[in-house]
Amino acid sequence: MKKFRLLNIALTLIVALTACAPAAPATPSAEQLASAVAATLAAMPPAPQASPAPSDTPYPTYTPYPTYTPFPTQDLFTLAPQDTATTAPSSGGGATSVPFYGCQLISQTPATWTSMAPRQYFDAKWIVVNSGTKTWFTDSVMLQLISHTAKVSMHTSGTTYPLHSQVAPEKQVTLIVDMTSPKDPGNYDETWGLYFGNILFCRVSVDIAVTQ
Repeated sequence: MKKFRLLNIALTLIVALTACAPAAPATPSAEQLASAVAATLAAMPPAPQASPAPSDTPYPTYTPYPTYTPFPTQDLFTLAPQDTATTAPSSGGGATSVPFYGCQLISQTPATWTSMAPRQYFDAKWIVVNSGTKTWFTDSVMLQLISHTAKVSMHTSGTTYPLHSQVAPEKQVTLIVDMTSPKDPGNYDETWGLYFGNILFCRVSVDIAVTQ
């Protein structure tokens, strides 16, 4: 009997405790969950728009410099000095810048366009200075006729004369050619020059006027 009383008391306590316990929450349906999620998303503020990433600007294409090509090497050489000469002015003699052979006219006789009688004998005379750096030797430097008035010559003998003595640099010499004035009135000239071999390096001339 006592056992049944204890069992009743236990059952009574279990029922009382069960009645006092909170009811288990009901499980929401899928439609309820979807509506709740939609309401939550609608209530949320819009997400900030992400700024577009800046576009990459490509660097300019690299253009290589042309390949350096060295200049070909050249063999050095030295020119040996040579004897050179230039023609002096046609007006007679004159200084020259030639370093080897050159002359300077100091004076001449007769003076340019001196009046003469027909068939008058005279000496054409030029005094020149060796303005070069080479000595004029008697066997290498010659006085030669260059030209004269057409068909009329005034010199009385040959057209080539050797020097009567050698002439050192800065020394002077007198050149003389025997001449006779033409028989007819008019102007006449002859041009002579000093030659080293076939090189003309000094020019002199005589000009006269034949009158009645």
